Amino acid sequence: YAADAVSYRAAWLGLAVLGGAAACCLVGLLRVR
Repeated sequence: YAADAVSYRAAWLGLAVLGGAAACCLVGLLRVR
């Protein structure tokens, strides 16, 4: 179904955004040190 594909992509997009934000936070913490 189209709705399932959209929700599937949205879930992966959300994970990518969260992962990117976490990576940025870790890099920022490392740079502060």
